Amino acid sequence: MEETTTDSDYYNLLNVPKNADLPLIKNAYRQACLQYHPDKHPEDERREFATSMFAKIQAAYDTLSDKNKREIYDLYGVEGLRALTQVSTSHSSLREEVERIKRERQEERQRQRTNAKSKFHVSLNAQSLFCRESRFLEKLRKIELAGMSISQSVQAPLTANGLCTLQGNVLATRGNGVGTLQAKTRYNLSDSNWIEFQVGGGSMTRFSSVFYQRLGKLNFLTVEGHASRKAFTTKPGFALGSSVTFGRHLLPGITGHLSWHVGASSSLSTRVRSVSRISSTSGTLQVARNGLLIAGSYEYVIDKTSKATLQAKFGTGQLSLEYGAEMKFSSYNTFGMRLLIGIPHGVILKIKFSRAGHVYASAIQLSELPTLEASLFGTFVPLTAAWAISKYLINPLLQYTSPAQQEYIKQCLLEKRKEAEFVVNLMADAVKKIIEEEERKQGLIIVKALYGDLNSRNIDWGNPYCPVIDVTIPLQNLVRNSQLHLSSSSKSGIPGIYDCCPAKPKQMKIQYRFRTQIHQCFVEDNKPLSCPKRSHILLS
Repeated sequence: MEETTTDSDYYNLLNVPKNADLPLIKNAYRQACLQYHPDKHPEDERREFATSMFAKIQAAYDTLSDKNKREIYDLYGVEGLRALTQVSTSHSSLREEVERIKRERQEERQRQRTNAKSKFHVSLNAQSLFCRESRFLEKLRKIELAGMSISQSVQAPLTANGLCTLQGNVLATRGNGVGTLQAKTRYNLSDSNWIEFQVGGGSMTRFSSVFYQRLGKLNFLTVEGHASRKAFTTKPGFALGSSVTFGRHLLPGITGHLSWHVGASSSLSTRVRSVSRISSTSGTLQVARNGLLIAGSYEYVIDKTSKATLQAKFGTGQLSLEYGAEMKFSSYNTFGMRLLIGIPHGVILKIKFSRAGHVYASAIQLSELPTLEASLFGTFVPLTAAWAISKYLINPLLQYTSPAQQEYIKQCLLEKRKEAEFVVNLMADAVKKIIEEEERKQGLIIVKALYGDLNSRNIDWGNPYCPVIDVTIPLQNLVRNSQLHLSSSSKSGIPGIYDCCPAKPKQMKIQYRFRTQIHQCFVEDNKPLSCPKRSHILLS
């Protein structure tokens, strides 16, 4: 059998974390050698797989035990390590190559911080859709373009602690246009404070500065001052203003702010925000010259790709409710819709599509008053259209694979399954000893462990392409001193486990017995896990 480690994870092969020191790596290597050495498997077929596995273990140890090779492997993986070691054969030249790679990576990170963002926004007046006297085509022809705006910003690092942002905005509304150009520079003075300067010109000339200071572990302070002057104004001088914000981390995940603004629109406001794994909630109370404002918002994470939001505002001269949802249908693309109902806004449908920092948005005025007809239209029609497009167009395109690709994937799955089964056979004797030792001291026994797409509806254990596999033996093989530790790497790199559902999210379900009690836990593919834990105990 050809010995290849192209797609191997060296840390998973030795079952060590990425920050493992040399003694831990040596100990893991010795244990792996005792298990996979070819001399322990004299049968021809088992010896062939044992030889292949032993070669992978040896390559993993040779790499992780050498500081230079390990740094290159962490940066570029197996193929990068092979290419560089072929070019640089001596230890000194390899060290120089590592230092050169580090410099290039640092420079590349600096270049990647040059971040370009843009936003294109269109405002439409679609109140004609609810005109009862017109035909449908006439209603569509009467939809008006109320406004348009374009903004573009570019971020570029000045130094390791400095960042410059250049931003331009153009707005056109009913034949009138304005534009601004702003430049902003931020310097990190230390780990606990930074300062920012901004200058802008165009339809408004503005100068401002912001200073941030962290006060201990829980408190922080932000001070801002600005001077602005509108173009073509007859008033002399600049309008001055400033604000001071004090913040404190009240509890884990809860932050409070108290802000005082002085200037043309002076106000005093307080805000509390709570953030958890699946939701975030905030509430704001503001007292200003022109009245009172009470606002609240709630955001709920439905799953990894979608979330729902709800916002409400009540104050002097205004009352509004805004709700919507956002869905991420690929790594870089997000689509969202919101409906704003209130006074004096009327009914406005907001649609937003974003891709890798570029936003395309539209605000559609359905009604000047909060009517039931416009509200129902703005809620159900876009929601139905988005569901249909996602189900019948986007998802089929993302999941489509050609027959040739499907056949190739199936062939690869069969080969990986066969290799994993042979590795499991190689570790069978060692696992039997581990179980006997753990049972003797009532330690950690893996009762059942599954890996793959646990949410799949096509689980058929007789199917060789089943998206879920049994990984009880490979995990028991990793138990040491009644403990199981899995790193944040993909679990498919663990010996005896393979990726049974490529391009799909994978999870692992583990049921184990410790001190005569049954435990159970779930872990995502790229999340670390340690067992046993009290939180895993199944209550009877």
